[in-house]
Amino acid sequence: MFDIGFTELLIVGVVALLVVGPERLPEAVKTAALWLGRARGMLSDAKESIKDEIGLDDIRQQLHNETVLSDLKQAQERVNQATTSVRSFEAETMEQLKQSVTDSPDDDNGSKADTQTSDNDQ
Repeated sequence: MFDIGFTELLIVGVVALLVVGPERLPEAVKTAALWLGRARGMLSDAKESIKDEIGLDDIRQQLHNETVLSDLKQAQERVNQATTSVRSFEAETMEQLKQSVTDSPDDDNGSKADTQTSDNDQ
């Protein structure tokens, strides 16, 4: 957060040791840690109250719902496209089957007629 490295912390520690002295340094560190903990607690409480006031969780939920809804719409469009392509394939296949069925009896009748006439000729 503050981008403090090890060397900076070492310098702060040495300065604190010189200013406070070695006998009072542990008590000063405990006090500083206590104040730092309280400050963090107050900041997190303030952050939570701000989130509650502006309804951040509701906004996140709404954004999530909108994302899910758009994903569902895209999936529905893909299903509709697939259904359309299957129906067109089905129609083409049916047309080809009808064409082959109407063409086949003519060929069979013609070949039967040819065999009948050749049988009669003998």
